[in-house]
Amino acid sequence: MARILIITDAHTPPLYGVRARSFAQHLAQQGHDVELISEYYHDNKTQLTNLKYKYLQLPIYGKNSVMAFLVRTAVWLIDILFPLKEKLFTNAIRKNISGKTYDAILCSTFNSFPLLTAHTIAQEVNAKLIVDIRDMAEQAPGFVYHQYHHRILTPLLKLKQRRETQRRNQVLRQADAITTVSPWHLEQLKDYNTNIHLIYNGYDADSVVPRAKKQENFNIVYLGKYYGKPLQNAQPFFSFVQQLINDEGLDIRLTFYTDAASRQMLTQVIHDSIRHRITFRDYVPRQQVPHILSRASAALVLTEVEDADGPHGIMTTKFFEAIGAGTPVLCSRCTSGPLKELIDNTKAGITDSDPEAFLQYVRKLYRQWSATNTTQTDTDSNTACQFSRQQQALQLQQVIEQTIKTH
Repeated sequence: MARILIITDAHTPPLYGVRARSFAQHLAQQGHDVELISEYYHDNKTQLTNLKYKYLQLPIYGKNSVMAFLVRTAVWLIDILFPLKEKLFTNAIRKNISGKTYDAILCSTFNSFPLLTAHTIAQEVNAKLIVDIRDMAEQAPGFVYHQYHHRILTPLLKLKQRRETQRRNQVLRQADAITTVSPWHLEQLKDYNTNIHLIYNGYDADSVVPRAKKQENFNIVYLGKYYGKPLQNAQPFFSFVQQLINDEGLDIRLTFYTDAASRQMLTQVIHDSIRHRITFRDYVPRQQVPHILSRASAALVLTEVEDADGPHGIMTTKFFEAIGAGTPVLCSRCTSGPLKELIDNTKAGITDSDPEAFLQYVRKLYRQWSATNTTQTDTDSNTACQFSRQQQALQLQQVIEQTIKTH
């Protein structure tokens, strides 16, 4: 069996690095010796139990919040010229793996960090480098993913993103294998490396909770962050709901499990006439998500129409978790692209590419709930099983073993 070191960026809410941690757990269960090292995140509230792998978080900026903010800003600026954050993370990892050997280094990343670190460590320990790209800067227009930075840095975002992408592509060309999460990403990345594999996001089959036999209300739930335009657009969905409630008398409730910033953006586009039907709650621990989906009449996925500038190829984990739970999916502002194709092919729900069909589907679910106190999808169990994280870990295991064997 292989000795595998997984290196990732910080495990931040709402997912807290669930893809990388799932890979680590299942690879370890298959007998591999697995270690996972991530950047330290101050508010990682994930409750980790029964780990089969070694897990370590390493601080780059220190743990004092005030000093960390100042150091992080300084490092962010220096990074435009020199990859200082990668250098600091590399040094921290070196100290913690001194004397160890590995067969493979797996780097799970959003766009770029910590690719340079993983590449350097792989060279130093003479291990194969496999890169798992979860997201790409090119998938979203503008600089949506940098909005947490102070506004004073905005004029530098274009230069910053260009430098990060250049460094990413440099490592991708030298990687022994690449995995990524959607067909669109695969098409973009194959120009840098032909040994590339599609491994979707997914759901944890071990955590699936059977559908609740009785749902007290017809409740549509949203789980996760809301970015707003140009990445997501909730306004059309609220218009659909307004029509079904006010014009047709459907007793629909909506619950959003999200953060304060997302709540503020969402409230700006909610129609006053349905505001009382909507409840906002904070993020919940990952282990509660299957229970929430089990009791939900439908799971809401919010996107935005794909055009030349994006967004492109985003395959949100919420969709796969709904498949695992057997919860019907309502995907709004999704008129084309791989997510629409997957929803259509799996019969997991509906998109609003045809607004009238979208409304008819919600009406059908409502009638189903009225008659049986629950709702169901038309997805068969064999189709759903294809998107379990256990199945995806087996795919990754094959990539790792083949890479070690043939390269």
